[in-house]
Amino acid sequence: DEAAALHRAGELNEAEAAYRAILAKAPDHPDTLHFLGYLHHQRDRDGEAVTRFTRSLAADGKKPMVHANLGNVLLRQGDLDGAMGCFRTALSLDSGNRLFLSRLAEGFARGWFNPSDSNIPAELVACLAADVIDPRRLRRTVLAALDLAAQAPSLDDPLLAAFMGREVL
Repeated sequence: DEAAALHRAGELNEAEAAYRAILAKAPDHPDTLHFLGYLHHQRDRDGEAVTRFTRSLAADGKKPMVHANLGNVLLRQGDLDGAMGCFRTALSLDSGNRLFLSRLAEGFARGWFNPSDSNIPAELVACLAADVIDPRRLRRTVLAALDLAAQAPSLDDPLLAAFMGREVL
């Protein structure tokens, strides 16, 4: 597609015009909305990026990269809960994707999580198993998650085992 080729070549003004021409004919085209949203994000026009990504997802919510890109914009805007939700949705659509796991791991490392979320232990195990982040950066989150269990963790606890396997406790 010509618009995407222009975008990849760094011809952002021309790419934006081409994307807009496509959207004039097909206003809900999910891929074009996504690519235009990404272009807006590259140009620090995050409000427009959120609008495009949201419209793209309304047209086709099964595209994990759109969720991840929306998460990146929300992260830059300071909406940490929204960003983590987007990264989780992206992972639910493409489990094991290292990029999505790394974004989720980064969120955990920075403390962007709800301590009462029961999904945290399994997600932390996935991040550790994928080796997408220095496990020492996750120490605080792992200890908080284990503490939330309100029990002394057993040595066969998958979270503790994954973390101890990294020799960082």
